[in-house]
Amino acid sequence: MTRTDEAQDTRVEGGIDLVLFNLGALRFAVDSEQIRGIADPAETPDVQAPALADLLGLAHARSATSPDTHGSRERLLRFRNGPRDAAQDASQTGGMRIGEPISLRHVPFDAIHPLPALMEALSALPCVRGMVALSTTNADDLAILLDPRRFPNEARTAPRMIHQ
Repeated sequence: MTRTDEAQDTRVEGGIDLVLFNLGALRFAVDSEQIRGIADPAETPDVQAPALADLLGLAHARSATSPDTHGSRERLLRFRNGPRDAAQDASQTGGMRIGEPISLRHVPFDAIHPLPALMEALSALPCVRGMVALSTTNADDLAILLDPRRFPNEARTAPRMIHQ
């Protein structure tokens, strides 16, 4: 995997590092502090992790290259579960399958916009926590902020199509 560090040398004091990845036309972000590691699923056959699309109930296109990531290379994103993490076997660590590219970006705290209370209450996905403005010059450069501690325990059954 090629690591892409989108953070610039002009880091803002008091920001947060986010791991970014796409699913179709949607861009997602997770606090890097919640990530235990990123692995090649072929090197960790004992880990059975769902695809992000399945966790969110989003339909995804099938490809001969990779059935779950629109032809991009698939990675296993493993999450930290808390203080007991150090004693856990890697196969017991929560995670999900995502496709490359995966990047790291530092953003200021004021770039994070939590969901308004009404939207949060109506959301069927408690893992969606807000939006992140990734650029100060491009208002359309946004990512959906996810909280891995609030992912569903199993795949959702009613898939919705992703527009690309």
